[in-house]
Amino acid sequence: MGLFFDYFYHDVMIKSILYNLNEVDGKNSISFVLDNSELDIDENIGPENYRCFKELKCVFENVHQSSVNLYQNIRGNYFISSSEISDTDPFLIEYKSGMEKFLPIDIFNKLKCYSIYTTGGIIKIISENDVVV
Repeated sequence: MGLFFDYFYHDVMIKSILYNLNEVDGKNSISFVLDNSELDIDENIGPENYRCFKELKCVFENVHQSSVNLYQNIRGNYFISSSEISDTDPFLIEYKSGMEKFLPIDIFNKLKCYSIYTTGGIIKIISENDVVV
């Protein structure tokens, strides 16, 4: 579960969020573009690659449920205040109580609630897997 905390940490900016909830195989995803503002231009990556590394795309795959309570739309520079992973979050418990008869036990046991607290509200994602970078 380390990747989530590696990228969704205090003061990182979320530049945009993109939902893909129409996957034919049911593997819905949510993509974040993060501004890695701590990155400096150096000779190792070169100025032509700087933008690619500065704007980092992180994707949650196999998303089962999400809740986005942002004060404005889903595009626009929200700074992360904190983040957490929980298997006891009320949002997850409510989802599991309604789905326990429908989900295979191996998937049911993998579900975690990823909470991202931003300056513009809260994002909660119930997913089987950690974020993919």
